[in-house]
Amino acid sequence: MSTPNPYRWDRRPGFTLIELLVVIAIVAILIGLLLPAVQKVRDAASRLKCSNNLKQIGLAAHGAHDAHETFPGGLGYYPGPTAYGTFLYHLLPFIEQSAVYQKSVDAGFYFVGNNQTFGTSIQMYVCPSDPSAPPGHTGKRAAGPDVGSGVVPSRSGTTPMLCRVDEPPRAGSARIKHSES
Repeated sequence: MSTPNPYRWDRRPGFTLIELLVVIAIVAILIGLLLPAVQKVRDAASRLKCSNNLKQIGLAAHGAHDAHETFPGGLGYYPGPTAYGTFLYHLLPFIEQSAVYQKSVDAGFYFVGNNQTFGTSIQMYVCPSDPSAPPGHTGKRAAGPDVGSGVVPSRSGTTPMLCRVDEPPRAGSARIKHSES
């Protein structure tokens, strides 16, 4: 019978430090390969949502045309002399935003400046992949400095100038305030 050697070290079953580091490195490489694929899927979903939003805006424009036999203008009265605003403002009832549109009525006159309607965020008016949207921005406003009021070239021709309507015009006299952005 053999006697146990007191100087012999029995190896316990398990991983060595090198084996553990190799496994961690392999997992890190697999995650590194997976993240770009996930990002591509996320970008494709954003593009699809953006495309769908544009389609819905187009359908809303045609719905407005069917209802009033004319398309809304870029800025002006539509469908008659009781509603003044931008193209996107006049489409609100046709993109399931009638509550926002009804909020803008004051004394029988629809205007985006009434009851602070211009500060209302409209999710459909912003593309989720828009790099110019600030972080956490959930939607463009119904009208105001960032959307709905029209972007025109500035006097220098390099910086866009935002046209903001301060109040509805009276009988053809438009009061438009220009501000450099």
